[in-house]
Amino acid sequence: TANGLRPPELNALIPDGEVYSTLLFQHQGDVEASNTGAERYVRNLNQDLAHQQFSSFFNLALQEEVDLVLTPEYSCPWSVIDGLITNDQLPSNGKLWIVGCESIQPNKLREFRDKHNDAIVFIADEKIESTIADRFLDPVCIFFRTRTSDGLVDRPVLLIQFKTNPMGGDFEVQSLITGYRRYVLHNNGDNGVRLAVVVCADASDLAIDNVTFPQLDVYPYLFVHLQLNEKSKQTEFKNYRTSFFSKGMEDQCNKELVCLNWADGSRLPNVDGTYR
Repeated sequence: TANGLRPPELNALIPDGEVYSTLLFQHQGDVEASNTGAERYVRNLNQDLAHQQFSSFFNLALQEEVDLVLTPEYSCPWSVIDGLITNDQLPSNGKLWIVGCESIQPNKLREFRDKHNDAIVFIADEKIESTIADRFLDPVCIFFRTRTSDGLVDRPVLLIQFKTNPMGGDFEVQSLITGYRRYVLHNNGDNGVRLAVVVCADASDLAIDNVTFPQLDVYPYLFVHLQLNEKSKQTEFKNYRTSFFSKGMEDQCNKELVCLNWADGSRLPNVDGTYR
């Protein structure tokens, strides 16, 4: 068991007839971004409003005891993540939160880890925290709770997955630090649903095979595709979805896809687009 932990027991990944609950935040807002100078970033233009909205969203997720909670790429302020951990407002056993966060620079992520290291188990590629300081990461924070390998202690976990492939154009190519790993979640034991997170342009080079996704031909999979993308219907972003549902792929009917983009009315700097 990695990191001294047992695999979790997540309600959304149990292959039975029970219906699990979901709560999705299709965020709407203006984005500000910079790819020059010492501080490069992608974040909400109105930080106060975003903090209020996301804090309320997670309060609702806790009150309703939702099994699977999702937010889009680049959407959640780190001030909200900080408050969730500080105030121990984290998912209970069986619940899974997959949170697309605003960009963060490697040194800021290291400071964040040091601040909360005693309160939550961090699982992330630590070598990425030592990369180029003035560029940024595109992180997805995956929260769940599990027990230590001896079964005696219940621990909250924060697994961080980083975008592995930049969008076309100059912005992310110049400023994004790409990740090295994709994670596949599953419950304790061999049976059950597998879950994989895809971050926006990661879909453009996604190999749908048993190497990228272990035993894809054996297990049911749930794919969660988080985006900030005004062109999400373009071929490169949907090819992997098409392959699952095209003629001759009837054996893939045990695969489910949840694609969550920002809402219509959102605006990137100097970009007019339609979000879905």
